Amino acid sequence: MLVSTTSTKLNSTPEVGLHNFVKIRLLGLGTHGRVYLVKAKGLALTGHFAMKVISKSDSVRHDRVRLVHRTMTEREVLAIADHPFIVKLYYAFQTKRFLYMVLQHCEGGHLHQTIRIQTHGFLPEHVARFYAAEVLVVLEYLHMMGVLYDDLKPKNILLRANGHIVLCDFDSSSIVNPMEHGATASSPGRRRRRRPWDCLASDWWAFGVLLYQMLFAKTPFQGDNDEDTRQNILHDDLVLPYTPTVSPACRDLLFLLLDKNVRTRLKSNGAIKAHPFFQSIDWNRIQDQTPPLIPKAQPLAPALKDQLEDPPCACDLVAPDDQRFDAFNFTWRRTTGEFIS
Repeated sequence: MLVSTTSTKLNSTPEVGLHNFVKIRLLGLGTHGRVYLVKAKGLALTGHFAMKVISKSDSVRHDRVRLVHRTMTEREVLAIADHPFIVKLYYAFQTKRFLYMVLQHCEGGHLHQTIRIQTHGFLPEHVARFYAAEVLVVLEYLHMMGVLYDDLKPKNILLRANGHIVLCDFDSSSIVNPMEHGATASSPGRRRRRRPWDCLASDWWAFGVLLYQMLFAKTPFQGDNDEDTRQNILHDDLVLPYTPTVSPACRDLLFLLLDKNVRTRLKSNGAIKAHPFFQSIDWNRIQDQTPPLIPKAQPLAPALKDQLEDPPCACDLVAPDDQRFDAFNFTWRRTTGEFIS
């Protein structure tokens, strides 16, 4: 069960809205929303943020129950999560047409970009180990909260300016009982990372896929299309490329993580942390590790006008009663880290 946090309602708290943010440019475009780089104004918190904009009408036109559930689950997880490797939610507010989440902005971009710009298109083993260790700690924390992340991939791992990771995009997550490892998730995940088993342990399968991706710049069992990939996962043995060469400990860990036999697969955070591949990691001081790579912040080109416009929204499809989003609004209190909702 998700850990609960006591919230406090302060009537004197000024309402946060679009008037408090200036859009600078479009950072990303997804199926159901956009993410903008914004600058805050008139708030105690200053500086740049990432603002996620979600159309309410999409929650009606598409699978309404599923999309509303995904949006509210992401908001709930981010409001309660308190971890340096999880993206921080500062504000959540709404208008008649849209939902807005104001999040921590990470200048280093996402891990996918970092992998692509490497000389050979993949990460050296010691770099992959560093990122994998930080991801492991995040998944361990989420599972203790009773949260299945369910969308682990390089594009969902951001890098701060200091080189440490920040996990983002929790709209595929599910809240489950951490003691019931057979509990099913509400989201099927991405086909390229499809697992034969959909439970908390499936995050560790995805963890193995991520490690493989960082080391070899492709996913294991990858086929020409989704169906080929699915068949490869179900029927093919795991094969590691001849190049680049990885250590015996790394090979062993990959085979244990990507073992399709759920009974023998490595699926415990404690067992993974104790594996020889992570022997050099001091788990008690992981936040103090010196990152092997410091990302270079790229200068932002001037944004085009149409990039700053919110996506079109069919307002007539939005039900006049917005009770689905009554609990969406959120304000993080700087002095204590508590939130107001």
